[in-house]
Amino acid sequence: MITVAIVAILAMIAMPSYLDYINRSRARTASSALVALSAAVESKFQRMLSYPGSDIEGISSLEAEYPQWHPALGDFFEYNYESIDAGSYRLEAIGADALAGCTLTLSNTNTRTATAACGFTSW
Repeated sequence: MITVAIVAILAMIAMPSYLDYINRSRARTASSALVALSAAVESKFQRMLSYPGSDIEGISSLEAEYPQWHPALGDFFEYNYESIDAGSYRLEAIGADALAGCTLTLSNTNTRTATAACGFTSW
């Protein structure tokens, strides 16, 4: 009985830390997906000499526009391309479910931001 109580107490302490670790690792993976998407956008820019002029929302739309890009965590993040003007853009990864409130952004000038819900604020 005492052993079961000790294991339960240890599980209560360890479980939140473990879940926080999992969410931070998922956010880090999403940040890597944004960097890969940025590389795909820049590669297309080199061929076309312009960025897409309209917003692209959703993984399937982005994969259609950039077939070489495939995010690892499509279930936990939604990815968007936002056209700011003819020469700039912003990429976003918006968390869902346990990662709600986590938003990562990456601009064409390599400005990177993360909300506190991601478990880190700079990347």
